[in-house]
Amino acid sequence: FNPATSSDATPPRIDLRVDASTVTVIVSSAPPSRREVTSLVAHFEVSARTSGCAGDLRGQEVPIESLIEVSALSADDETGIQKLQLFVNRSVTFRASNGALTTHLFPSKEIGTIDRPSATGAVPTAGILAIKTSIGEQRRFERTNTQGQMETVVGTGVVLTYYAETKNFNGQTTQSNSITFRSGLLQ
Repeated sequence: FNPATSSDATPPRIDLRVDASTVTVIVSSAPPSRREVTSLVAHFEVSARTSGCAGDLRGQEVPIESLIEVSALSADDETGIQKLQLFVNRSVTFRASNGALTTHLFPSKEIGTIDRPSATGAVPTAGILAIKTSIGEQRRFERTNTQGQMETVVGTGVVLTYYAETKNFNGQTTQSNSITFRSGLLQ
């Protein structure tokens, strides 16, 4: 690969794969044992965003005890993968002091990245990022209460939207469609 003479006209490819599963802990007293059983709840795949096509998956319901495994996969055989990023948007619904349900929106957050320096010669033609998230843990957040003290809030529900973006060594970028998970009491 020579960035000065590259003629790659195609952007990199990207896919987002998501598995939602639940983990059940089984404890036995005779003889004492602890065992975890994982059950797949759902599997989703979303591809690159294309103009004129809305491929976002919205409102997938999952149990509050779910684990979400998100994998972003990118490839570019001509000029390689320089950067791959995985993002999440999160909102948590919780009961305010007056008993009403309130939603706290968080800014978009990068939760994983591969960033390779510019190079000549052989370049990596693929990239993969994988992140596991506990839905239950995503309901928790810290905030300042009315007395100016930090407090931990455990929400009644959470909405998570994942998407990924990749860039090849030629500077072309591609963003995946997004997938949104909802869990718990939201309204």
